[in-house]
Amino acid sequence: MDSWFVRSYKLTLNKRTKRRFPSGAVFFALDNCGNVFGVSYVKKDMNYFYIAIATMLMFSCKSSKQPNGDSKDSITSIALQRTPCFGFCPIYEVQLHADGTASLDAQDHLQNNLKGQFKGNVAASAWQKLTAMLQTMKFRELNEEYGSRNVSDLPSVNTSIRYGKDQEKKINDHGGRGTAELSKFYDEVDRLLYSMEWKTSN
Repeated sequence: MDSWFVRSYKLTLNKRTKRRFPSGAVFFALDNCGNVFGVSYVKKDMNYFYIAIATMLMFSCKSSKQPNGDSKDSITSIALQRTPCFGFCPIYEVQLHADGTASLDAQDHLQNNLKGQFKGNVAASAWQKLTAMLQTMKFRELNEEYGSRNVSDLPSVNTSIRYGKDQEKKINDHGGRGTAELSKFYDEVDRLLYSMEWKTSN
């Protein structure tokens, strides 16, 4: 819901006429983008009751509305894959979706010792935290590749973010240290993965 506030402007009477007009006030309700979505005229009668006449004017506010599932800017899924190294690096691929569903392909060296195909549910607060991190780092504007391929024994982190129905942004991060914000995002996905309850997929 858009945040809003009310501004009031008291009416002044025309002293040049002898006609008497009731005193009153005009109220303007504005959203946080400055759009007027409510105009009310309130007058005071002799019995001290108030009569309000309101006309609601609805305007869209692109900067304050949350994108819905059909918006090209809304994040609909997050996929993160950790690849093997020459040691005991965790190897898995996890997929998280805006509807709260999740799937995990646990291959080897996970801290919770899971192996196989699993499904689970993502809490709304956890999803919102991840999407907020992606938006803050401007994930769509980042490079598609990070890290030096000259060091062959380092694992990679492959991240794929889907927007709306048909847009996708992928990043291959060799070494998993592309940017400080990406590293924090990877850690947050790991933390979430190990805190979730997973059930074996049928």
